[in-house]
Amino acid sequence: DLTPYCALEAPAQCSYELDAVLVHRGTSRHTGHYWAAVRTRPGTWVRKDDTRATEMPLNELLQQEAYLLFYTRRAAQ
Repeated sequence: DLTPYCALEAPAQCSYELDAVLVHRGTSRHTGHYWAAVRTRPGTWVRKDDTRATEMPLNELLQQEAYLLFYTRRAAQ
């Protein structure tokens, strides 16, 4: 069963936060370029692209076509 425990037992007591986004530019998954944006702290995203890491505005990240999203389950307070 791949359903997270909190979704089954206490859905109101957990949430998920987006922590990273994988972006692909190209014509197929075999060609093109991949890069990732990682949330380093609330409100701050860093673009990891080959050997470079640069801060990225959230509005720029929201304009991308995400290939894969990474979430972390957080327990409710």
